[in-house]
Amino acid sequence: MDIQYIRTITASDMITWLLAFVGGFIAYLVIDHLQTTMERHNVITDIENKINELFCNKIAKAKKNGVLESVMVRTVLHDFSDWSFQKDMELEVVDGQRFINIRKDEKYVEFISTQALHESLILFRRIEKLYKSKIIKSIDLSDLWREIIPYGSSRRLQFFEQYYSQRDIESITYVIMETVLACNKHKNDTAVDYFKEHYSRQKEEVEGFYFKNTRIRLIDRYSLSKLKRIVK
Repeated sequence: MDIQYIRTITASDMITWLLAFVGGFIAYLVIDHLQTTMERHNVITDIENKINELFCNKIAKAKKNGVLESVMVRTVLHDFSDWSFQKDMELEVVDGQRFINIRKDEKYVEFISTQALHESLILFRRIEKLYKSKIIKSIDLSDLWREIIPYGSSRRLQFFEQYYSQRDIESITYVIMETVLACNKHKNDTAVDYFKEHYSRQKEEVEGFYFKNTRIRLIDRYSLSKLKRIVK
C-alpha cells in the first residue's frame, strides 16, 4: 500500500507569500523612484549648465566709447531697448564667427553671433521635448523662468521670426507659454507680471505666435485657454 503525502497550503503560507510580494513591489517602486529622480536631476543639471554656458559665452558684442568689445550673451539680453531686424543689417565677421546687429540706437549698439541664435533654438527644442515627455516638470520650468521668459520680451520673438521663420520659433513660444503657466501654478507672481507687461506691449504682433502654434497638441488646448485668461 502506497503512502501519499499531501501538503496543504495554510493561511500562514499565503500571508507570507503575500507579504513577500508586497515587500518586493514596494522595494521596486522605491528603487524606480530613486532612479527616476536621479535621472531627472541629471537632466535638469545638464539643461542649467547648457543655459549658463551659452549665457556666459562671450559671443556677443557691445560698443563702448566707440569701440566694439566682446561681451557675454547675457549682457545683450537686457530689456532697456528692443531688438531690431533689418534686411540690410550690419554684419561683423570676427575669428570666423558671424555677428548680427541687434540694437543700433544712440545708447546701445550691440551684436550677437549666429551661434548664440542657433544654440538658443536647440535649447528650447530640447526643453520642449523633455517637458512633453514628462521628464522635467512644471516646477522646473518655473525655476528657469529668468532664462526662458525674457526670450518673449524686447521684440526678440519678432527678431527670431524674421531671421528664421515663424515655424522655427514655435518651440520657443511653446516653452514660454508652459513656463508662464507653471509660474502661475506655483504662485511665481514676479514672472507672470513680467510676461504680462511685455506681452501687452506687443500683443498684436505676437498673439499669433502663441495661439496659432502648430506644436501645441490637442491635450495642450486647455493650456491655451489658461494663457488667454492670464493675458486678458
